[in-house]
Amino acid sequence: MASGAKRYEVLDAWRGICACFVVLLHFNIFTTTQTHFNDITFFHHASLFVDFFFVLSGFVIAASYQDRLMKDMPIKDYIFLRIGRLYPMHIFMLLGFVILELTKFVIGPGQPFDTEYKSPVSLLANIFLIHGLNIFDVATWNGPSWSISVEFYTYILYALLLAVFRKKILWLAVAAIIIVPITFWLSHHVSVDHMTSRYAFSRCLYGFSLGLLCHAAYVKFREKFQSSNAAEILCLAMIILFVSFCGDDRISFFTPWIFGIAVFVFAQEKGAVSRILRGKYFMALGALSYSIYMTHTLLLVCLENVLGKLGLIGNLNLWVGDMLQILSLIGVIAVSAFTYRWIETPANNWFRNYVRRKHAPKVVAEPVAAF
Repeated sequence: MASGAKRYEVLDAWRGICACFVVLLHFNIFTTTQTHFNDITFFHHASLFVDFFFVLSGFVIAASYQDRLMKDMPIKDYIFLRIGRLYPMHIFMLLGFVILELTKFVIGPGQPFDTEYKSPVSLLANIFLIHGLNIFDVATWNGPSWSISVEFYTYILYALLLAVFRKKILWLAVAAIIIVPITFWLSHHVSVDHMTSRYAFSRCLYGFSLGLLCHAAYVKFREKFQSSNAAEILCLAMIILFVSFCGDDRISFFTPWIFGIAVFVFAQEKGAVSRILRGKYFMALGALSYSIYMTHTLLLVCLENVLGKLGLIGNLNLWVGDMLQILSLIGVIAVSAFTYRWIETPANNWFRNYVRRKHAPKVVAEPVAAF
């Protein structure tokens, strides 16, 4: 978030929780280990929480940068700061995947770079963050980073449109949240969960646009609408029910609307659920959320390789699988604390400080008086 902007602590906490849900989902996918979590439909559809990230991004970007971009902030500085937020962790984890791929020379199986999702071409696309822009039919390298790719170019599109349309950009957002889900509905896809390649940019634009509108509604109505315990609990129940029962159906095209309501309600930070989420552990999860999202796949792939070498894939008791899943989540959080401290934060600070130094007033030395 931009320096000096209000920090929405409860929404930060939600981002951390949603990142953990994605980890739990991917544990079952990457390790093919059966657990009791695998029998809960809510966790089957946890990839829908990516749409929460898109909605929250629209809300936070509007809160942090909209006024500044419309006043005197150069677009190139805004883009530079966005690169500083996303790219260092992306390239660090991409390097980790490349190193893991190179181990095939020694331990196999197969040869390095022999699949579409880990090819030299897809590696180049990842380096330039274009891999989510309908180039490949599969998620490549660090799979979840497809969302980072489309989000980055959505940031750029937002700044350019804001420069042209100013506050009328909200009408474009209204058009997006109507046209995109209708297009999805008429497509051959059966759920929004499948849209991680061909329609990924549209999916991000849809959620981001809802986030922009949520922020506009929050600014306009925050004095008139005060969130309550009942509103937060109802919102929580709505999310659980929707994710549990609508994730495999075309009704899932309206997932961003559900998360848009949640963002608006919890941005108020007034109810009992918000008070719980402002606890230090949830705050810590919020801070680590991006690292959790970016690191977990590599760690789970490494775990899958270890289980495969030991012949344990598909051969673990459910309770052992549960324990391994929980330990994996704890491990991801621990590694994320390291990357947050030594990669994410220093890089982000460097980019911010560079922009600050660039715009700092030049100090002109006083001429020495002659005596």
